[in-house]
Amino acid sequence: MMRLGCASTLVILCLIAACSTPAQRQERFSQQVLDAAKQVKKRSGIDGETIPIDDARYRDYLGLVMQKIKVKWGYPCVKDTASGHCEYKSARLAVVFGITKDGRVPAFEVAEGSAYAIYDEYATNAIRLAQPFLPVPDAIAKDHTGIVIALAFRYVFLPQAAVSERGRGIIERP
Repeated sequence: MMRLGCASTLVILCLIAACSTPAQRQERFSQQVLDAAKQVKKRSGIDGETIPIDDARYRDYLGLVMQKIKVKWGYPCVKDTASGHCEYKSARLAVVFGITKDGRVPAFEVAEGSAYAIYDEYATNAIRLAQPFLPVPDAIAKDHTGIVIALAFRYVFLPQAAVSERGRGIIERP
C-alpha cells in the first residue's frame, strides 16, 4: 500500500513537470537561483552582485575559478541499493556560492539539486576544496565585500562505445 502511494506521488510530480512549458520551467529555475543567491548573501554577508559563470565582462577571473573547481570535481557512479551495481547517470544541478574579496567561500546553496544526492555532494565539495580562489579583482567586486556566482554542473553519461564506462562533467551557466 505504501509503495502505491509513492508511485502515485511520483506520477503526480511527473505530470506537473510535463504540463509546464520550457519557459515556465526556466522561469521557475531562474527564481530558484535568485532565491539561493539571497540565502548565500544573507549567510555570508556578501553584498555584491550575482554573476553567471560565463559573464563575458569577467571572463579571465571566472575562467580561473572554473578551472580550480574542475580539478576538484569528480563524476561518481550511483550505486543501486538493490543490485549493488554502480552506474553513471546523466544529471544537472545548479549551485550558487559566494567568494569574498580575499578568495574564500563562506557559503553556498544548491539552487536546484540533481536526482542523485551524491552528484550534489560532489559538486559542492569541488567548490569547497577549490578554495581559496584568487582575490576578487576590484573591477568585479568594486565597493562590495565579494561576489556571488551561479554555476550549473551537468553530468553527461556517454555510451560505452564513446567513453569506456564513464561519462564526463560539464560546468556551465545555470
